[in-house]
Amino acid sequence: MHAHAENHRTGPHHALGDTAMNILRSVFVLASLPTLAHCADKQAAFTHALQVALDQGDTAAVAKLADLTHAPASLRFLLLDSARECGSVAACTVSLAPIDAARQSQIAEAAAKGGMTAPAVVGTVVVEMKRTDGTGSDTMRLPYGEYGGAYKLATLHYTPEQLAAQRARTNEQLVEELFERGIYDMQSGEKRTDWAKAASRLPAGGGAPGAALVEQTRALAAAVDANDPDAAARAGDRFVAQVLADTRPNGEPVPLAERQALFATHALRFLRDVVVKEGWQLGNNAVLVIEAKDGIGWTVRGPVVLNRMDDAWIRSSENTVEYPAQ
Repeated sequence: MHAHAENHRTGPHHALGDTAMNILRSVFVLASLPTLAHCADKQAAFTHALQVALDQGDTAAVAKLADLTHAPASLRFLLLDSARECGSVAACTVSLAPIDAARQSQIAEAAAKGGMTAPAVVGTVVVEMKRTDGTGSDTMRLPYGEYGGAYKLATLHYTPEQLAAQRARTNEQLVEELFERGIYDMQSGEKRTDWAKAASRLPAGGGAPGAALVEQTRALAAAVDANDPDAAARAGDRFVAQVLADTRPNGEPVPLAERQALFATHALRFLRDVVVKEGWQLGNNAVLVIEAKDGIGWTVRGPVVLNRMDDAWIRSSENTVEYPAQ
């Protein structure tokens, strides 16, 4: 965001004299000052808007201050759930800092690992978080870039070409990858890579594991639509019940508004409209090939792994693809 001009041409072939060059330099510097001031104004406006949004825990406002184009639900959750914490259980202070080569390398590596693209970044948003109950503090460092003349938080994202590649991957390929990678067996404590031969096929709809997944996701979707964290805690697995509990570990009640805000961010990753295409079972594990929607309306497709625990089927891992619904 700064300009620097130097003249390295000397000798008799120089087209301009010293006086003329000094005038040109002065004009260049004066012309660049409004640009630098404009950058500072944009930074100040961006920092102020983000600070206000975090102070209020306004996840919708934070979403508008981020470039979420082609960002999947998992990344939106990570950003917006942190914003929610700033408005409820933590006090947050926003500042801007340069971005160094090490951080840029980390972003690029994360993008490559996830089969996504790293954003163009101009700096770092530093968010100092101090828990209001005095139990701790943390620091978030979020990249930001320039989009349409304004600064916004930057996220990893899929390009149109990467989304097309996601759509092109078949369920058969995804199942084969999962089986070859191996599935953790709860009884032996080891990964089994013999699923293709050892597992038994489940009946249409995925049998008991399929019925359990469809029922659970249907109940969770209804709870989301009703903005009812109590219904979600009853319908979900033990993790959902723990996250949405109406009391803290010390027994203190959690205000309903706080639980609803927490519910809204987690709901970004909840599945709905689940259809089970086929499935296999091996002991207390099941693999179901599903097609569903997530909380941002993207299609989620491929195999998910369920473990049977205390007569309940709980999702543990997956090898799915995700892309905007057409």
